[in-house]
Amino acid sequence: MRLIAAGLFSGQRIGSAEEMAAALGTPAWSDAEIGQMNEQLLLFWEHLLAELAVRGIDSPLELAASMAAAAPEIDLSPYAFDAAFLQALPATPGVYLMRDRAGAVIYVGKAKNVAQRVKSYFAPGVEPDAKLTEIRGRLHRLEIREVGSELEALLLEQRMIASCDPPINRQIAVQPRPHRRRSRHARILILPAVAPEWLRLFFLDPARGSAHFWLARRYGRSSEAPPCHRHWLEVDGRSVEALLRSRSALRRAVQDFFWNEGAAGDPAAAEIAWSWLGEQTEAIHGIDMRLAAAPAEAVRLIEEYRQRLGEWHEKIIFT
Repeated sequence: MRLIAAGLFSGQRIGSAEEMAAALGTPAWSDAEIGQMNEQLLLFWEHLLAELAVRGIDSPLELAASMAAAAPEIDLSPYAFDAAFLQALPATPGVYLMRDRAGAVIYVGKAKNVAQRVKSYFAPGVEPDAKLTEIRGRLHRLEIREVGSELEALLLEQRMIASCDPPINRQIAVQPRPHRRRSRHARILILPAVAPEWLRLFFLDPARGSAHFWLARRYGRSSEAPPCHRHWLEVDGRSVEALLRSRSALRRAVQDFFWNEGAAGDPAAAEIAWSWLGEQTEAIHGIDMRLAAAPAEAVRLIEEYRQRLGEWHEKIIFT
């Protein structure tokens, strides 16, 4: 809403509700209740739509064209990348690292759609807040770490923030993300990897935490590690042991995590995974490890999917 208003009233600053109200000629609120705020937002939309109609803008395409024409292009000359780099970004899950001229990581972020998220930092017509102003002022180089799923992006972001300790991330107060509470029990998630020759396995257990692995779709034929494996090696040398290229390696991983006494995973990563599962709106199915009497049974269930999985969609595949 603020972006549309900024495009319509380019000569006015619109960084707050009061400034929006002044531009639209509506009453402003101060310390209003939620119900009053909702009424005010509806009033804003009514006036915005009326202003768009006066200017002959009657469709989303016309609105997009109008805003693109009115907004000044962001100057990318201070950066080590250009518009072509931004246009070529993948529309896939991933983590992005922002570095300054000295090469230090100043900010780490994650996205379900890297292209959409990173481009938003340089969208014309956006009134930058304090965080965006600092990013634009300190940024020089961008690096992308493409991964296979949103969950993996969340986990890799957490690990990279812990490893790099970026100053802008430190300034941001992380608020708990509200989510539906799902039943927590031992399970295995099977997700896509960036490389089609591999799958991603995430082991979850309320008492043990979480562990993650790469599983070869075809045993003995995946000699090279997937690209996303290198991203994890940057922050976790143990990931070198997480490549499962055989049935025996898969069985050993399952037994070590779920059956061996004293096995311990990553509790922080598990909390992220539980939260992510709670945010999913579709029914999520999984390998319920409470029903697997032995490691061999869990391996059998995983291999059934490994053999018959076809194209991946925006959906998790489980037993």
